[in-house]
Amino acid sequence: MVKLKIVRKSAKHRDDPGTSSLQLLETIVREIQKRMDIDLHQYGVIETETATFPLYRFQSTFLEQPTANDQQSLNQPTIVITTGFHGDEIAGPLTMMKYASLIFRRAHEQGVSVILYPLINPSGFDQRTRYNHLNQTSNNDFMRYRVG
Repeated sequence: MVKLKIVRKSAKHRDDPGTSSLQLLETIVREIQKRMDIDLHQYGVIETETATFPLYRFQSTFLEQPTANDQQSLNQPTIVITTGFHGDEIAGPLTMMKYASLIFRRAHEQGVSVILYPLINPSGFDQRTRYNHLNQTSNNDFMRYRVG
């Protein structure tokens, strides 16, 4: 019989440069603002006792809102990328910090629109915990939440 040993990871991962959610978002915003083919939307704010976290969505500018009679925009290929649901899973947000602009460029070269939510749970990201500041996990009750 094999005994499993549970090992708790420390809050700091070996690949984690100690980036805060605000540093991560500022880096992505700085890169995205250089581009004319991506819109930046702040769709909300999370306020805790110690911090205020902006919630951002980045969207291809050529992504048109479909109308009932507009088959072309209804058929437009679109990728939706969400990262940072669990604050202890830092790879997605850190990857977006480094490669968001490249991902948009490559998708646009192929005629594909992108909608990016780079950090769904900024309070959990800062604490490097699975849950947010209210001790909730963002995707257990996803249908209840509205993502901007």
